[in-house]
Amino acid sequence: LAEAKYRPERPESVLVIGATGTFGEWITLKLLNRGINTRILTRDFEKAETMFGRDGANLDIYFGDVTNAKQVDNACEDAQT
Repeated sequence: LAEAKYRPERPESVLVIGATGTFGEWITLKLLNRGINTRILTRDFEKAETMFGRDGANLDIYFGDVTNAKQVDNACEDAQT
């Protein structure tokens, strides 16, 4: 898998792992609807864009796998978890 992207422009985003699952989707949509900067770590970038819209505004989509410590660390940097 490609390395997760690091975007320092929205520090203190809330990181959601599992955002494309049933409960994670609900949490992510609630955060976005409240205007909270949200970042997700996903193995399926296209699915995440279909569910939540394009990466941008108050959403950052990090492509990565929860089993890869480096990718998780990168997605967690400056995020509220």
